[in-house]
This record gives sequence, structure tokens and C-alpha cells, in this order.
Amino acid sequence: MDTAKPIPDPPAANDSTAPKTIAGLLEAGQSLSKGGSALRLGNDAVSHAELHDLMVQAETSLRGLGIGRNTRVMTALPDGALAACVLLALTRSTICAPVNPDLRSAELEMLIPELDVQALIAHGACAEEARRTAKALGLPIIEVVWKESRTLQWSGPVLPGPPSIYEASPDDTALILLTSGSSARPKRVPLTHRHLTLSAQRMAHGALDCADVRRRLSKLDAHVPRRRGGGFAAGTAFGWRFGDSTIGHVGAGFF
Repeated sequence: MDTAKPIPDPPAANDSTAPKTIAGLLEAGQSLSKGGSALRLGNDAVSHAELHDLMVQAETSLRGLGIGRNTRVMTALPDGALAACVLLALTRSTICAPVNPDLRSAELEMLIPELDVQALIAHGACAEEARRTAKALGLPIIEVVWKESRTLQWSGPVLPGPPSIYEASPDDTALILLTSGSSARPKRVPLTHRHLTLSAQRMAHGALDCADVRRRLSKLDAHVPRRRGGGFAAGTAFGWRFGDSTIGHVGAGFF
């Protein structure tokens, strides 16, 4: 009878060996569950190693569209595995600001200039309002779909200027979380690669248990109505917490 390996202690904030960027976390994730899958997209099970390669391919595609490390992008995506995968790719390679695809045009017209985004990443019918608003404001729209060739396909206009191609540092912003706080206007909370990876690894190692995750989600839902957009990123990634998937680990940083 096999004996389960003990779970190591979660990394400390000053642990020099722990990954401190999303790219580093994905590199480390390749050693997880060699025979298992990280997530499922449609009928396709994606292993941790395949997920890493998928993120590298996504970065190449984004660079071809003029989207680089310093590019701020807004996403309008339906809940599900595809959204989690796309958010992971974007936090790895850009500065990502996820919004609820159900937001009204008036709210989007306010958010887009405030966030200073350079493109909208959209998928599915739920993003129609976001597409219409982006088009009216002259914001480039990039469509993303999962292909039978087991790749993410990104299509749209090429953004002007060469994309920044340097590797992210731990203190670079990866995600801009929108939270309403104590007012009706969303507030921007920038989260760095260091924030996300440390939180992700602590969650993966059990420093946050399931009850704590639910408690955090309940608190978030109470203060961030879905129409304000902040709850979307947390809700998307939450489904992968209870396995050993890299998506779930990264998702911890979205709270």
C-alpha cells in the first residue's frame, strides 16, 4: 500500500527558492501530477506541462498582436475553464484587468478610460455589450477561442508600436482587481506577481483551507457585487482550488 507523501510547509515570504512570478510558478508546476491534468477545456484534458507550453504559445501570439508586458488589457469572458486559462495567460504576459461581462455600457464607458487599457479580450455572446462599447470608444478588440488543435487562438488588429518583451519581475503588476470598497465607484487594486504567487503557493500547500476560501469568497461577494466586476476573477478561478491544478494555485491570488 502506497504511503502518501507529506505536504511541505508553505513557502515563507522571504524564501529565495519559491517562484515569484506567474511564469516561474508555471515552470514549477510542470513537476506536479506527471500523469494528471491541470484543467479540462471542452473534451481536452491539459496536463501541467501542456499548460506551461500553452502559456508560452499564448505569449508569442499576443506579442504578434503588439501586446506586451506593459500592455493593459481588459477581459470580458464567461465563467469557466477557458476564462481561467485566458486569465492565467494574460497575468503571465500582460497587465490584466478582468471585468464582469454583464456590465452595462455606461459602466464600461467609465472603466475603460480609468483603467487606461489598450485592448479588450473577449469571448462568447456574453461580451457583446463590452464589444459594442469598445468599438464606440475605438478600443481594439481581440477575440480568443480554444481550438481543436489544443491551442488558444487570438485574433484581432495589431496594436501600434513594438510590444515590450522583457520578463516580468516579482514587483511588476500582473492583475488589476476592481473592488467597489465603500463607494459605488470601482477602485483599482494592483496585484503584483509576488502577491499572486505567494498567495497561490500558500493556498496550494494548505495554508488556506476550504472553509477559509469560502469565507474569503463570501466576504468578497458581500463587498463586490458582480456588476462591479471584482468578483468575476475570483469566481472563475475558484473551481480549480480543490485539485492540484496550477490554475487553482494561481486563483488564490485573485481574492
